[in-house]
This record gives sequence, C-alpha cells and structure tokens, in this order.
Amino acid sequence: MNTGRKLIISGIFVLVSGVCLAQDFQNGLYFIEKLEQDEECQDPIKSMHADSVYCLTGLPIIPSQDFVSLSKIKQEPIMGGRYFVIGLAPSSKETMKVIEAKALAENMGLIISNRLVGKVKVSELAEQGFIRVGKGLIHSELKKLHRALANAEPDG
Repeated sequence: MNTGRKLIISGIFVLVSGVCLAQDFQNGLYFIEKLEQDEECQDPIKSMHADSVYCLTGLPIIPSQDFVSLSKIKQEPIMGGRYFVIGLAPSSKETMKVIEAKALAENMGLIISNRLVGKVKVSELAEQGFIRVGKGLIHSELKKLHRALANAEPDG
C-alpha cells in the first residue's frame, strides 16, 4: 500500500475516533426527539432496536446516580424473555410526575454505555418509579448493559 493511501486511511481513522469520543453520554434518562433526515442535532444517537436516529438533551434529566437499585437478570416464566429492573430515586419519580403534568415529553430515552437502549413512557415512570430493560435485546447484549450499570462508578 502506498504512503498516500496510508495517510488517508490514518486520517479517516482519527476523524472517526474523534466523532466517537465526542459522543460520550452519561448513563441516564434523557429527553429525546426523533430526527428526520434533513434535521440537525448537536447530540444525535442511533437506537439499538431500529435504524431511527434521535436527538438528546445535553445532559440526562435523570442521571444514573438516581438509579437506586439494579435487579439481577431475571427470566419471564411464560415467555422466557430476560430482563432486569432499574429502580429510581423517589425524587426522580417526582420529576417524572412534573414532566407528565406539564406535558414536556411523552417518552424518555434510556442511555447506557453510550447506547440508546430504548424509550420509556414518562407516565409509566411517574407511576411505577422503575425501568424494565430487556425488550428486544438478545441475552449477550442484556448482560453487557447490566454489567455496565453494575460496575458504574458513582461520580464523586
């Protein structure tokens, strides 16, 4: 391979690496809005489940520090699907009630390890105070996400 091609490939790698590093999101719940092709966004992220691209708020509305519990991975007895549950702090549940009452958002996006894991209805968060993670995920992906939350260091 000639030197010119190596230089171009190196430049592309640095550019792609820079783009990936620029999108370092904290774990948590964010306001999200689905992006259309011609729309621009400062913090775009692709959904794990579909080819949809969403725009996030700069910081999570509910940071992972407000995730007060994390269940073990469980299996549904009838359908056999696997999932885990994230419990929210009482203050986060109250925040969801305010967001619901003021109709600020219908759904929140759950980000774990820089991935949009899924959308969660604000009304369910306000009522239940927990997030169930697992729908549409294969077991190996679910284990990676669970491990990422279980090993997360609290900000100090």
